[in-house]
Amino acid sequence: MNNQRLGIGMLIPFAVDRSAIAEQFEQGFRSALAPSIHDGIINDVHVYVEEVGAGVIMLEQKIQQLLGNRQVDILVLWLQTGLIEYVTPFLERMPRPTLVVNLGENIPRHSEQHPWIVQHSLGLWQAHYALGRWAAEHLGRTTVHALSHYDSGYDLHYALLEGFNHAGGEATGHYLSHVAPDRGNFAPLWHYLAETPSDLLFYTACGPEAKQFLAAWIDSPFVGKRQLVLSPMVWFEIEPELRSKLALTTCLPWHPDALATANAATSPFEALAHLLGLEAGAYLAQALLDSPNSDDQQRLQVLAKAVWTTPRGSIERYSSQQTSVPTLFIVQAHPTDQATNQVMPLELANLDLHPLLRTIEQAPRSGWLNSYLCV
Repeated sequence: MNNQRLGIGMLIPFAVDRSAIAEQFEQGFRSALAPSIHDGIINDVHVYVEEVGAGVIMLEQKIQQLLGNRQVDILVLWLQTGLIEYVTPFLERMPRPTLVVNLGENIPRHSEQHPWIVQHSLGLWQAHYALGRWAAEHLGRTTVHALSHYDSGYDLHYALLEGFNHAGGEATGHYLSHVAPDRGNFAPLWHYLAETPSDLLFYTACGPEAKQFLAAWIDSPFVGKRQLVLSPMVWFEIEPELRSKLALTTCLPWHPDALATANAATSPFEALAHLLGLEAGAYLAQALLDSPNSDDQQRLQVLAKAVWTTPRGSIERYSSQQTSVPTLFIVQAHPTDQATNQVMPLELANLDLHPLLRTIEQAPRSGWLNSYLCV
């Protein structure tokens, strides 16, 4: 086996109030590469880390610094797809095999593909699309879609509603919460729901906004009267004792138990970042195992075709669908004496994403530039 020396340029999103997210991603990445170093696949590895917050100018500076480092052989960028266009001019001048990873908060457009870039996500937009389809087919044909202001700039909610529409559903209303100066008063939403007939309520939020919604919903007049369908990110925030009191449905791009066993992080967001780092590291380790030399073009080709193992199972790229998620899970919780979840796997290979990908090409890209967990 040909030992390789490897320089990795890593870009991680950083937010002051969520600084541990970047740390968990890097830890997960390094731990996934460790067996390759131990087995002699990689003889010497150096990871050069740059952190970037919001803003395109700082992003361009960081990318230029990484590519200007002659010791960097491969780039690993935690970057939402809407920012790829700011990276590609630098790759044209200083090409490197580049792995772009993210949560899947946005859907890649054709313009966000590049010969030197391979993309991998945890699959949030695919999960939202599948959730919308499944809800229309099994729960009800009409919905009100409510979401927090901070989530409104990503493709997640668009994918959810497109899935619902493609399966014969109809959105009868839309509601935006947490618009300043409102920071979580849900009385107007309950009033809106009372005036807007529907079978379901979709709710999309992340972090504190999700917690506020759940605390308000349990005391709302619609518990037991309106089917509740949640974004995976809201599911994160449900305490076990609360789950036993709610009837709700979500779709996760990982098994509900996966994050509990992947890392003992103090928050679900940190566990998610650790999982993404593990997958990125395992992805790169598999590509290095499959490519016996250090030729850039061969590394890139192997990255584009790699099948690798992660805590979510074996992952295979579906390049025609711009995704790399093996299985989605519909999860339903029912009020019982003790919390029980019904978990139903959905094979992504059997989920037709082409209608969504055709329509998204015509949709404008939002101005939301941050990684989803760093809003």
